[in-house]
Amino acid sequence: MKHLRKTVAALFCLGVMAGANGQQNCNANLVATAPDSNFEMQDDGTVIHTASGLMWTVCLAGQNYNVAGGTCDGAPLEQSWEQAHLLASTESVGGHTDWRLPNVNELVSILELKCDSPAMNTSIFKGLADVNTLWTSTPTTTDGQGNVVMISSGLPGPNPMTATYPFLLVRKN
Repeated sequence: MKHLRKTVAALFCLGVMAGANGQQNCNANLVATAPDSNFEMQDDGTVIHTASGLMWTVCLAGQNYNVAGGTCDGAPLEQSWEQAHLLASTESVGGHTDWRLPNVNELVSILELKCDSPAMNTSIFKGLADVNTLWTSTPTTTDGQGNVVMISSGLPGPNPMTATYPFLLVRKN
């Protein structure tokens, strides 16, 4: 939790410095927290985060990875917290069927803290254009609330479980 608080504070500072042009804004004076070297790209629309050993989808649920173009095609699914859990457990990406929603700490661990809009490595995670918020699997202490990460700034926070947001998928490698 202490690490999460430091991360939130750093991300808040980055959010304050966010550009108004709708483009990703990265501070070249900060050290990258999610450089390409932290990930092993697979050729099936997945990537392995080497620090955690977790496998992630490079596209949001509902999008298809275009191997030839290296892009995510289609619109991401936006679901309630409960529906996102159900859909994650039925997904088949890269020949794997044990996908799930990431918890808040897992999602925060792949954030690129020197960037905002989004605070993600967009050379790895391709389908994030026009996405501000992602579901996590982490509930809050308040009934009916689940944690999201606002990837425009990288800040985690609670939202009603009935709200609809896109989500990434993760699994143990």
